[in-house]
Amino acid sequence: MKFIFTFVFVIFTLKSVVAQFFYPYMNSYSYFQIANKYPDIPKNSKLWKEGNLEITDFKATNKSSKVDGPGEINYVINYQNLKIKSEGNVIVKPVIFSYIDTEKSFLNTKDASIQESLFYFQVLFDYIELRTRFFQKDLDNKLLENQYFYTDFLNSEIQNAQKDIQAFNQKIAEANTSNLVLIKDTLTQLLNQNPIEILPKNVDRNFGFAYGFGMSNQFIGNNTSDIKNLNFGFSWYTSALYKKFEFCFDMNFYFSRFKNLNYSYLNGNSNNSLFGGFLGLYTGYTVLNTQKSRILPYVGVAFMGFSLNQNQNNPVVNREKYNLNSFGYFIGLSYDLKIRTKYIFGRVLPLKNDFNVRFKLSYLPPYSTQKALFDNTFLVSVLLSGNTKFIKKYNQENRKIDIF
Repeated sequence: MKFIFTFVFVIFTLKSVVAQFFYPYMNSYSYFQIANKYPDIPKNSKLWKEGNLEITDFKATNKSSKVDGPGEINYVINYQNLKIKSEGNVIVKPVIFSYIDTEKSFLNTKDASIQESLFYFQVLFDYIELRTRFFQKDLDNKLLENQYFYTDFLNSEIQNAQKDIQAFNQKIAEANTSNLVLIKDTLTQLLNQNPIEILPKNVDRNFGFAYGFGMSNQFIGNNTSDIKNLNFGFSWYTSALYKKFEFCFDMNFYFSRFKNLNYSYLNGNSNNSLFGGFLGLYTGYTVLNTQKSRILPYVGVAFMGFSLNQNQNNPVVNREKYNLNSFGYFIGLSYDLKIRTKYIFGRVLPLKNDFNVRFKLSYLPPYSTQKALFDNTFLVSVLLSGNTKFIKKYNQENRKIDIF
């Protein structure tokens, strides 16, 4: 019980230290909060993707005699941290969105027909959508450039977007119908050329890390006995990634009971249990990496040891004499079945996380520090694993809205 309380105290102490260290980052961006699946948009709103504006989208009335022209639309540009699923990927990032508040928008048909007014506001709505998309792409570039203190950028860019929309509204207010049609065609073309990018274009950086844990079986053949021993245990590994290379520390623990373990030098002490371990260092190279699979052959060195536990009915007098240790090299093959890929933008560094089921097969040839101890050994592991790579911006051109 004292150990449990000590362990809990240490965990909470470490948590406090980490929180103190990361507090400036936590105060500067909100990715330690849970991202929502959908933006907080009021019910009485109109998104551009929902179709062209209609008369029913203007529910307010003109309460001011100072408003001339076709009327007024009330638009909102904002951002929110969202968790989006797309093509098997999960993307967590700040998303820019815009909409029309229908409860505060109205048509004024004193100087124009309803259809002309709708067309005018549709042109303005198209521009708002285009400006929102460019805003999002600029933000994605900032995040991929590791400019993670993006709050000031967002606030200033929202003001810039509002100024651009106001300037555009003044220009189209002076345009005649034929010019509006040309502007509408240009906007439609630009919208088609700049689709919404849920996942911004990115490439992997050179460095990353990997980790995993699961179950493993070890098949050991002994060349002084006909017995084939099967050991069940737990496996854990952690790796450093560099380009296509993986540098891994692998650790496995086993506990088995052997009824017929009766080596000649054990002096008849059979029916004992073994506690074993496998520690390996290896280097692997990725030969195949697709959206769903990854194959990595590897080679390394390993230490394998077993400690013979005493049988209560026939105890071992000198236990240290019966520790079975071995050191040598091993080879293997790893296959990752990718279950899900998650992209996270807005942290200190943008990340790509692959969540996998990893299957590993390792072969240890006969070797030993004790004479005639181990024959061929095979290690089979099934693990839940993750590969995390830092990502960066893919080269993109600068975008400008050139309409007039």
